[in-house]
Amino acid sequence: MSAGSSSAEGADTPEILEEAARIAYLDGRLDETAKLLEQATRLPDCPPSAWQNLGLVRMDLEDYPGAIEAYSRVVDVIPLGLANRGLAYERVGNSKRARTDYETALSYFPDDVDVLASIFHRAVEVGWSASLSGLWR
Repeated sequence: MSAGSSSAEGADTPEILEEAARIAYLDGRLDETAKLLEQATRLPDCPPSAWQNLGLVRMDLEDYPGAIEAYSRVVDVIPLGLANRGLAYERVGNSKRARTDYETALSYFPDDVDVLASIFHRAVEVGWSASLSGLWR
């Protein structure tokens, strides 16, 4: 691998591809990051983190349908996946699905600080303050 390159050509494990993607992401090469993570997700034994990270990168690339697809692969194992998918739904204009994901995340993980912080951050970011009042019963 040449200096400044994170090409994972010939990589055969999701872990190697995820590490190459991390380096590409830190260098600001989002398209390359997405391609590397897509490669990782096609391999057997792909960890949920590859899908979660792919969702995050797709959000950065404003590929919200792609982010929804990626987050949907991990919502059962990564609590933050539901909150993140909720934001992606919000970005495509589907507030109802977004709210459902936020409520589900809270019901599954009511004490998970990361989920709570993410939902509040997202609420402020997208102007949901009035809509969130119904979430707290």
